[in-house]
Formats: sequence, C-alpha cells, structure tokens
Amino acid sequence: MRQKILKNPFSFIASLLVIIVVATSLYSNDVLNKKTISSDVKGYYAYLPGLFINDDLAFKDLSKYIDENKESQIWVLPAENGKNYIKYTCGLAIVYSPFFFVADSLAEPLGYTADGYSKPYQNAIVFASFFFFFFGLYFSRKLLLLFFDDIITAIVLPIIFIGTNLIYYFGLELGLSHGYSFSLIVFFVYGCAVWLKKPSYKWTILIGLSAGLFILIRPTDVFYLLLIPLFYVTSIASFKERMTLLFSKKWMLLTMIACAFLIFLPQFLYFHYIFGEYLYFSYTGESFFFLQPHLLDVAFSYRNGWLIYSPLMLLSILGFFLYKKNTKYRWAVLAIFVLNYYVISSWWCWWYIGFGNRAMINLYPILLFPLAEMINFLYKKNWLLRITLVFTVFWFSKLSYRQANFYRMGIIHYDSMTSSAYWSVFNTDQVPQTYQLKLEHPVYDQAVIGNYVNTVAVLDTVYRSLIDFETVKQSGFKTGKLSTKQPFQGKKSLFINQSEYFFDRKIAVDSINRIFISAKVTNPEGIVFILEGSDSIPYYHASWDFEKTNDDWYTVQLFATIPDDFQLDSLSFAVWNKDKNALYFDDFKVQGYQLTTEEIKH
Repeated sequence: MRQKILKNPFSFIASLLVIIVVATSLYSNDVLNKKTISSDVKGYYAYLPGLFINDDLAFKDLSKYIDENKESQIWVLPAENGKNYIKYTCGLAIVYSPFFFVADSLAEPLGYTADGYSKPYQNAIVFASFFFFFFGLYFSRKLLLLFFDDIITAIVLPIIFIGTNLIYYFGLELGLSHGYSFSLIVFFVYGCAVWLKKPSYKWTILIGLSAGLFILIRPTDVFYLLLIPLFYVTSIASFKERMTLLFSKKWMLLTMIACAFLIFLPQFLYFHYIFGEYLYFSYTGESFFFLQPHLLDVAFSYRNGWLIYSPLMLLSILGFFLYKKNTKYRWAVLAIFVLNYYVISSWWCWWYIGFGNRAMINLYPILLFPLAEMINFLYKKNWLLRITLVFTVFWFSKLSYRQANFYRMGIIHYDSMTSSAYWSVFNTDQVPQTYQLKLEHPVYDQAVIGNYVNTVAVLDTVYRSLIDFETVKQSGFKTGKLSTKQPFQGKKSLFINQSEYFFDRKIAVDSINRIFISAKVTNPEGIVFILEGSDSIPYYHASWDFEKTNDDWYTVQLFATIPDDFQLDSLSFAVWNKDKNALYFDDFKVQGYQLTTEEIKH
C-alpha cells in the first residue's frame, strides 16, 4: 500500500488537499445541523419515505409530509387518475437508499422520529454526498493516471473539484444529482477504459450497473454509451476492429444491458403503477427546443453561465485543439461533448437554476481528458509558463470557491444575474442596495413555451433634491460647520467634528415607492444613514453601504423601499456618526422614484 502511494505522490497529496478543502467547507457550512432534504432533493428522495415508511407511492395523504413549519417536505404533481406522482426518476433514491436504511434503523434508538425527515435522515444525505465525493475523487485519479503522469494529474484534480462549480455541490449544497452523476460517470469511463483493454465479466457487470444508474438519474447522459464503440478508436480501421471485438463479446454486452435494465426496472414499475404505462414522460409541460439552442448563453451568460462561474474549464475547451497529439479518446470525447452540450442548451430552462450551470458537471468526466491535455501542454513548455499556470490555477480556484459561497449567501442570484449585477458584487461581500435594480428576472410561464422574456425594474424619477453646500447658509444646520478646506467639488462642504447625529431632514414620499439617498463623505467608517417614520406608523431603514470615489472621498448611499400601505407623506432622515469621527460631508442627494416592472425580450 505504501509503495502504491509513493508511486504517484503528487496526485495523492493533491487528493488529500481536495478532501481537506471539501471537508472544511462542509464543517464551516455546519451541514450536519441543516436541512439537506430541500429544493429538488425533496423530489429525488420522496420515493424512500413514501415506499418504506408510509407505504404510499401515490402520496394520497400529503399531511404526513408537512414539517413543524407547515412546509411541505415533498414535491408531487397530480395525475389525471387522482394519484400524485414524482416527476423525477428514482435513480437518486436508489443511490440514497443504503444511507437511508442506516438512518431508519438508528432514528428511534437515538431518540428521533422515524418519519424519514428527522435529523438522522437529513444527515444520511450528507454522508451519501461525502461518500460519492470520495468515490468520484478516487476514480478520477485512477482514470487520469491511465493516460497522464502524476504531476499533471495532481494539477487537474484540484481544478475539477475546487476550481469549478462542482465544489458547490459537494461542499455546500448536498443531495442534488450532479455530484452523484459525476462520480458514477467517472467510474463508468474508467471501467470502459479497463474493459476495452481486457474484457471481463467483473467490469461487464459494474459498467452495466453504473450506466443504468447514471442514465436513470439523468437520461440525457445516455450519450456516454458511445464510449463503448468509440473509446480508443483513432481511424476507420480501428473502428472496424472495435466492432469485431464487440461482436465477439456479445454475451458480455447482453449482460451489460441486463444489468442496466435491472436498475431501470423500479422506474418502469412505478410508471405503470401511477400511469398504467411502463414508459412515461413525467416532466409534464416542459420540453426541449432543439431549433433554438442557447449555445452561447449556457457558457457565457451571467445567468449561471458555465465559464463565467467556472472559468478554469476554458482550458478544457482549448484542450480540444491539442488532440492531434493524442487521438486515443478524441472522437469519443468530441461526440459525447457536442451531443450532450447541444441537448443541455436546448432545454427550456437552459440556466438550470443553480450555481454556474450545474448541468455541465455531468460532462466533466470526459472533459478531464482535454483539460489534462492542455495542462500537460502548458506545464512542459518552460519554467515561467509552469509558474504562471500554477498561479492561475490557484487564483481562479479561489475565485470559483468564493463565487460558490456568494451563491450560497444569495449575493449571486440563482436565476436573474446580469453583468452589472455581477460586477457590482465582484469585489465585495455586501450586496449594494441598488442590486435588485440590476437583475433581470425570467418569466417562467413564457420560457417553458420557448418565449424568453425577462422583467426588469424601471424607475421613474418623481422627486429630486440636491444640497451641495455652495449657496446654503450656516444658520440652516444644527450641527456642523460650512468649510472651504476640503470640498468634494465646488468651494464648500460641511465639516462635522465629533457630532453623533447630524443633518436631519424631512423626505417627501408622496407618490413614490423607492428612495435613493447619497452623499460624499471623507471618513465613512461608522456613518449610518437612517430613514424612519413617525411613532404612530413605525418604519425604519438604515444603511452604511459605501464605496470609494477617489483618494479622499467615499459615496455613502441608502436605497429604500416604501411599504405599499404607508400613509405618511414624509419620512425623517438623519446621519448617525456612531463613532463620532471628524469628517467632511458634501453633495447630499435625494431622489424619489415610482418603481414599476417592464418586460424585455431575452
């Protein structure tokens, strides 16, 4: 064992680094105390409590699935025959099942309710995710070492697991399908690479079972079956040799098919139980639009564009151009990538409501090859390029991980990001108060029929006021002193010296529902803008949002929404200098808006 580790030490160390990063992310995210059965996981998972706890796969009594917050713990759709059904296939339920059964056996002895949703069941998803992360990492390393040396493998592993959106689905939001699919597909690709060199019934069975499982989880991954006729094929002659090999191993191929069918059998039976048919398209009302694929949007849109949020994967695309050096997997990888990418781009919801177009994760097992080719090409050029490559990988991996955390915190919006919204939060971990105005929200009932329309916020200016301290008199201020020493522009500004509250004003709110207030300040630390209503109609809004304007001045701003039922025609505004700093204050602006929404064509 020790000799095996020492044989490829760099990739082993890189694997340990990846494990540490993911484990640290899980720990810092406190995943064992969070509800992991949420979002789409509700649908993937519901088969298990439905069948093994409530004995009701038609979900007739939904009251059994309401949590203490009166929130439904499952997602079901009504069938025409009165039964409720799950639109997702049962592939992930099969994957979860060993962990579910352990949780089910431990729930009551540990003092929890054995209802399928108490803490042991929630934690079962955590352990399932970490197991498949480790499984995928192990076989990614084994697969890469079949074709590349130890150092190249050591660079590629952190790129895939830390420098892409895969880190989000293994280290931050657990239970969704893409991490599991990645690991199962990597195992399948490795199995095909081994089986095609030396066919055996062991790998025949393992390939069949893994293929059945990842295709059941996501049927569009069926294109990976092209590895069997195309992997290692470099010419027409070698393709003919492959066909001869497959024909000579027809009983093994039939065994593969039988194993895959065995995995699909529960789904066929479920469809028949619900619909009376063994095959059924359960995504009612949703479809592909193959004549209008969003090929560029999938990669480059700020709305979850793949390469925007996983920029290191651009190296894998560039690696396609190096295939003249190594053609062993050229045609297989190209065919699978092009077909799968086209299908991903043609789905009505091409942004896939997730971090960095999560559907692309299912292509990472084959993108390992062009990515490693590109890393190999750059690494072996010269020492300067080698150092640049390592630095680039480190910086962009850090960026990807940071963006994943931003998505978790809601700083990166799940379906409405634009370039202006993205760059407004790029260098900060605070969402500016004007952030919502920069978003473009998809209209889902239009998108599902292939009509891509967004709604954007439109502000009509109703009220505008500016005090630049050029013409006002000193008598107009209770605190502060007009000064000519340091104006932002013009000749005067207001000097504040250790006053806690200053510059109080009444703001007219008649006919407006948004207020934007800004001012220039030389020392913004501790400055808070406060907007409030009267004692009889409580309203309070505060902000210390600021950004640097030049070497000496900062812009402090507040953007407030006025409640629809607000009755007063004015609000009180004041500046709270909570640290009692000395500062200069200039260009106080108030703008009142009437906010409406407008539809724009995507």
